[in-house]
Amino acid sequence: MMILAVTTSVVLLALSLLHVYWAAGGRRGIDVVIPTVGERQTINPSRFATVSVAAALAMAALIALGPTGILRSVVPEWLIRAGLVILTAVFGLRAVGDFRFIGFTKQVKETRFARLDTRVFSPLCVALAVACAALAWFSSRSHR
Repeated sequence: MMILAVTTSVVLLALSLLHVYWAAGGRRGIDVVIPTVGERQTINPSRFATVSVAAALAMAALIALGPTGILRSVVPEWLIRAGLVILTAVFGLRAVGDFRFIGFTKQVKETRFARLDTRVFSPLCVALAVACAALAWFSSRSHR
């Protein structure tokens, strides 16, 4: 469980740092992570929204470390498990998508973003959902 928790946390922290880079004005990779229709972006996230996502991902990285016991003195175990269940739902829903532009249910499939979403972003969300579910499951089992 320790390896899964640390690996999940490192992935989430890396994603958080990537969002900080974009919020600070970095442009590398930004052209393939926003859904498009033709040449038009379907969303135009503000710097505040990007920093908010970075903060949420950093918090998720901390929650993923919860089952290791590292947060035991500051956060109750039930709250860590609840956070992991919420993360499971969030990443699972992101993988399923919005039935339009993101996730496995997207209708727009011919753009660069759509291809990467199908091959990388949505599968990564599935992996994160499974990892968070496993961490929640095993942490609840180890404390009975």
